[in-house]
Amino acid sequence: MEKPICLATAIIAGLLALFLVADAAIGFPFGKASILVDILVALGAVIIVWQSLATAKEFR
Repeated sequence: MEKPICLATAIIAGLLALFLVADAAIGFPFGKASILVDILVALGAVIIVWQSLATAKEFR
């Protein structure tokens, strides 16, 4: 059960990173409120994706 939770977390964080990069680039979906916040949270989401995938590998 732990591996699917790790993969679901990676997918959700990946989608969040995608939305934030799109917001920083074109202003959609959040209206480009703060580019600095978009970049920092996207970096955090990428780190979560990396850690989730590394943890999922440990459960093999």
